[in-house]
Amino acid sequence: GRHFRLLTREPGQERPDLPIWVSTPNLMAYEDVAAGPVVKTAVPGVQGAFVLSNVLSLGECDQINSVASAMGFTEDAPVSLGRRIRQNLSCVWLADDTVWAPVW
Repeated sequence: GRHFRLLTREPGQERPDLPIWVSTPNLMAYEDVAAGPVVKTAVPGVQGAFVLSNVLSLGECDQINSVASAMGFTEDAPVSLGRRIRQNLSCVWLADDTVWAPVW
Protein backbone atom coordinates (compact mmCIF):
# COMPACT_ATOMS: atom_id res chain seq x y z
CA GLY A 1 0.00 0.00 0.00
CA ARG A 2 1.10 3.54 -0.49
CA HIS A 3 0.23 4.51 3.09
CA PHE A 4 2.16 1.74 4.81
CA ARG A 5 5.15 -0.49 4.32
CA LEU A 6 6.58 -3.71 5.67
CA LEU A 7 9.03 -2.81 8.43
CA THR A 8 10.27 -6.28 9.29
CA ARG A 9 9.20 -9.85 9.91
CA GLU A 10 9.16 -11.44 13.35
CA PRO A 11 8.73 -15.04 14.51
CA GLY A 12 5.45 -16.13 16.03
CA GLN A 13 4.40 -19.34 17.71
CA GLU A 14 3.42 -21.01 14.44
CA ARG A 15 5.37 -19.27 11.67
CA PRO A 16 8.74 -17.49 11.41
CA ASP A 17 7.76 -14.62 9.12
CA LEU A 18 4.98 -12.51 10.64
CA PRO A 19 4.76 -9.11 8.94
CA ILE A 20 5.22 -5.99 11.09
CA TRP A 21 3.77 -2.94 9.33
CA VAL A 22 4.44 0.77 9.76
CA SER A 23 2.21 3.51 8.38
CA THR A 24 3.20 6.83 6.89
CA PRO A 25 2.65 9.94 9.05
CA ASN A 26 -0.71 11.67 8.73
CA LEU A 27 -2.37 8.55 7.35
CA MET A 28 -5.64 9.26 9.15
CA ALA A 29 -8.01 12.05 8.22
CA TYR A 30 -9.73 12.69 11.54
CA GLU A 31 -12.98 14.59 11.41
CA ASP A 32 -13.38 17.89 13.24
CA VAL A 33 -16.81 16.87 14.50
CA ALA A 34 -17.01 14.51 17.47
CA ALA A 35 -18.45 11.06 16.83
CA GLY A 36 -20.92 11.67 19.66
CA PRO A 37 -20.80 11.66 23.41
CA VAL A 38 -18.31 9.04 24.57
CA VAL A 39 -20.09 6.34 26.55
CA LYS A 40 -18.27 4.11 29.06
CA THR A 41 -19.84 0.67 29.57
CA ALA A 42 -18.56 -1.85 32.11
CA VAL A 43 -17.79 -5.36 30.86
CA PRO A 44 -19.86 -7.77 32.97
CA GLY A 45 -17.79 -10.30 34.88
CA VAL A 46 -14.43 -8.60 34.22
CA GLN A 47 -13.44 -6.35 37.10
CA GLY A 48 -12.13 -2.98 35.90
CA ALA A 49 -12.76 -3.69 32.21
CA PHE A 50 -14.87 -1.34 30.11
CA VAL A 51 -15.72 -0.40 26.53
CA LEU A 52 -15.71 3.19 25.26
CA SER A 53 -18.27 3.86 22.50
CA ASN A 54 -18.43 6.84 20.12
CA VAL A 55 -14.68 7.53 20.30
CA LEU A 56 -14.26 7.37 16.51
CA SER A 57 -16.68 8.29 13.75
CA LEU A 58 -17.86 5.67 11.27
CA GLY A 59 -15.58 7.22 8.63
CA GLU A 60 -12.57 7.03 10.95
CA CYS A 61 -13.35 3.39 11.75
CA ASP A 62 -13.61 2.66 8.02
CA GLN A 63 -10.17 4.23 7.44
CA ILE A 64 -8.55 2.07 10.12
CA ASN A 65 -10.34 -1.04 8.87
CA SER A 66 -9.32 -0.39 5.27
CA VAL A 67 -5.64 0.03 6.13
CA ALA A 68 -5.56 -3.02 8.44
CA SER A 69 -7.38 -5.12 5.82
CA ALA A 70 -4.88 -4.07 3.15
CA MET A 71 -2.01 -4.99 5.49
CA GLY A 72 -3.62 -8.36 6.09
CA PHE A 73 -4.34 -10.53 9.10
CA THR A 74 -2.65 -13.75 10.22
CA GLU A 75 -3.65 -16.44 12.68
CA ASP A 76 -0.32 -16.06 14.47
CA ALA A 77 1.16 -13.13 16.41
CA PRO A 78 4.61 -12.25 17.78
CA VAL A 79 3.56 -13.12 21.33
CA SER A 80 4.18 -16.05 23.63
CA LEU A 81 0.55 -17.24 23.65
CA GLY A 82 -0.10 -20.03 21.18
CA ARG A 83 -3.11 -20.30 18.89
CA ARG A 84 -4.90 -22.69 21.23
CA ILE A 85 -5.14 -19.81 23.78
CA ARG A 86 -5.18 -16.70 21.58
CA GLN A 87 -7.81 -17.52 18.95
CA ASN A 88 -8.01 -14.23 17.07
CA LEU A 89 -6.56 -12.86 13.86
CA SER A 90 -3.67 -10.44 14.15
CA CYS A 91 -2.38 -7.42 12.23
CA VAL A 92 0.74 -5.91 13.80
CA TRP A 93 0.70 -2.21 12.94
CA LEU A 94 3.25 0.14 14.48
CA ALA A 95 1.21 3.32 14.33
CA ASP A 96 2.97 6.65 14.70
CA ASP A 97 1.59 9.38 16.94
CA THR A 98 -0.39 11.01 14.12
CA VAL A 99 -2.56 7.87 14.15
CA TRP A 100 -3.08 7.33 17.88
CA ALA A 101 -2.53 10.73 19.56
CA PRO A 102 -5.78 12.37 18.32
CA VAL A 103 -7.75 9.55 19.96
CA TRP A 104 -6.28 10.24 23.40
